[in-house]
Amino acid sequence: MNARGQRARLTHALRRWSWLSLLASLIGLMANALPAQHLLAFTAEGMHRGQWWRLWTGHFVHYGSAHFWGDWLAFVVWAALVEAESRRVFALTLLVGAPLLSLLLVVACPSLGEYRGLSGIDTALVVELIWLRGFVANRNAGETGIGPWLSELIGRRALRLVGGLCLCLLVCKFGYEFRVGRALLAHDLGASVLLLPSAHVYGALLGLALSWTERFRVANAAC
Repeated sequence: MNARGQRARLTHALRRWSWLSLLASLIGLMANALPAQHLLAFTAEGMHRGQWWRLWTGHFVHYGSAHFWGDWLAFVVWAALVEAESRRVFALTLLVGAPLLSLLLVVACPSLGEYRGLSGIDTALVVELIWLRGFVANRNAGETGIGPWLSELIGRRALRLVGGLCLCLLVCKFGYEFRVGRALLAHDLGASVLLLPSAHVYGALLGLALSWTERFRVANAAC
């Protein structure tokens, strides 16, 4: 194989491989291993001081190991699946969705002292996966991966029904969290740490918005 063919093969492999989600997962793992997590957590005070990196890094640090492993393992799975559907949407989630979510939390909770956690981004990824696989039409024939396999196995219509049910369950989860004031899966985030259910709601809305941008892009490309 000549050099041109090798470059084409490498380019094709990079397009198929979920390398961006792997990189983001490793960054999250390293961020929680650092001793100075308070410098990475999102705070309004830090923003006033021009510490803009907190808009992104606040999502990758956590309160305790239980909080971290629950969020991080979910992120590893959802991020890889979303990137397999659309690397563009996943990149937008990290580059645009993450800081926007941080700013929305300040608006929703002006008294917010500090925010840490990937759960808001995880929620966005779940919604994106449902919409990208179930509701974004005009997928290319011959696709491989778990998403196309599920579409072929149970059919697009059934997949949409399952996705719609999952969205309904997600709304019920939001209602539970707002009512009881604690996460459904992580009951104890640590001493003096309170759940912020609006992070999950805003994450879902951001995921929906970013998924719709992909739907419009695919529709325009088919014209």
